[in-house]
Amino acid sequence: MLRNDFYTILSKNVINENSFSATISINEKHDIFNGHFPQNPVVPGVCMLQMVKDLLEDELQKTVQLKNIGNVKFTAVVNPTQNPTLDIKITYELTDGKSYKINSIISSKEVVFLKIVNAIYF
Repeated sequence: MLRNDFYTILSKNVINENSFSATISINEKHDIFNGHFPQNPVVPGVCMLQMVKDLLEDELQKTVQLKNIGNVKFTAVVNPTQNPTLDIKITYELTDGKSYKINSIISSKEVVFLKIVNAIYF
């Protein structure tokens, strides 16, 4: 879990029964940026995926594991000095009594950094 170290949740809003959003703040001084990359920090894609998982677990109040992703697109680079806060929207549905199908977007203002479509967590 990266929460409270790599990022902090600033706010969380329930949109409806199966959808919520959160605004997070990235710790631009985190050690991960020493290797990714020292003079031009970039949030690793795997960290963005982990943030979505962390938020989903918070919402569901249970541990989940990623089974597969129908489609994931990294559409822009997140530089924490230029985009210190991110908005994450997650929509989910229970599909077979134990698996959740989710869609998610990570953005800041009008820039979309990550789109996840039809990921399955169980």
